[in-house]
Amino acid sequence: MRIESGNPDTVSVPDGVRNLLTFGKYKGKHLDEVPVSYLHWLINPQVWEKTKGTKSFSLYSVPPEIKEEAQRLINYWRYPQDRLAGMSSEKTDYIVELLGDLARDSEEDGRKDIQSFSSLEEALLYIRNEIKWADPEDDRILVWEVLPSGHKKVMWHFSGWHWNADEFHELDQGVLPGDEQPFYTRMLRDDSL
Repeated sequence: MRIESGNPDTVSVPDGVRNLLTFGKYKGKHLDEVPVSYLHWLINPQVWEKTKGTKSFSLYSVPPEIKEEAQRLINYWRYPQDRLAGMSSEKTDYIVELLGDLARDSEEDGRKDIQSFSSLEEALLYIRNEIKWADPEDDRILVWEVLPSGHKKVMWHFSGWHWNADEFHELDQGVLPGDEQPFYTRMLRDDSL
């Protein structure tokens, strides 16, 4: 995964540019396939050493291009969180936030629990294509519209019955493109199978 300069929405991996790790715990993996905690370690690679009964740490030598790509990935993954926290931008973003078990399961599935899109349609298509099932009891999916000023509001939601769906004022459970019924109704139907 490579971030194009100045545009956090554009993630592409040109042939030959994708950084393959040739060392360490994730040897043979590309940087976009390792946990964020390991990316942080690549930027500040401290290694504990035990020698003759004493413990100390030293810095492991990580190639500069690996450190640079790790930092770009961290910045990319942090962007939607910063926008939800009120960071301004030159454009409006639509951020999908997964809560409940979906958030916990997202890392295992290789998904982020928060992602940024340039339009509401793209965000809803992401949900349609990537979220095959959500628990109608415990899960929640929010699509936030975040204006350039940092002001935000929820534009679409799926809220399991443990969540307070009324907090979004007159915003009904969300319907995905191509569906006639809310995603919540579809999940209730799928849950009974």
